[in-house]
Amino acid sequence: MKKYISILVIIAATLFSCSKEMSLQKYFVTKSAEEGFMSVNVPSSMLQLKEGQDNEENMEALKSFRRLNVLIYKKDENTTVNQEKEVATIERILSAGDFKELMSMNYKGHSGVLSYTGDDNQIKEVIGFGEGEEGFILLRLTGDKMTVKQLAKLASAIDFDKSNLEDLKNLDL
Repeated sequence: MKKYISILVIIAATLFSCSKEMSLQKYFVTKSAEEGFMSVNVPSSMLQLKEGQDNEENMEALKSFRRLNVLIYKKDENTTVNQEKEVATIERILSAGDFKELMSMNYKGHSGVLSYTGDDNQIKEVIGFGEGEEGFILLRLTGDKMTVKQLAKLASAIDFDKSNLEDLKNLDL
């Protein structure tokens, strides 16, 4: 009997010691299933380089990219989502994590922040968060040993007009 009580105490301690804090990944997963939110996941296999941009450096940058997750909330009269509460949750997650701010902006009632985890030579993820009266967008780009230089190269070398991204262009946001 003593053995069973010890096992129960260990299990209870383990369960209660687990973090109740919301991570960015948990936030994406939870909210993508909720009404009022739209989620788009773009794997690296969907991306294509512009014609003539398939040199070794650009191919290496593309290989370092894994996935882009996009979570969008667009306010409308039928939604029950409390935007202020959601924004506060996202800001709490970003301030509590290992995120380093690259830049922030405020313009005509819109604000945004671009952050990352890792260091300049091995970026693990890049986070973009922007919000305004009409809603907000949260972007999460993950990769493997991405560098700032690779991200810049990738942004200019990707062809966003290819047919495999046509569905993304036609979203009613």
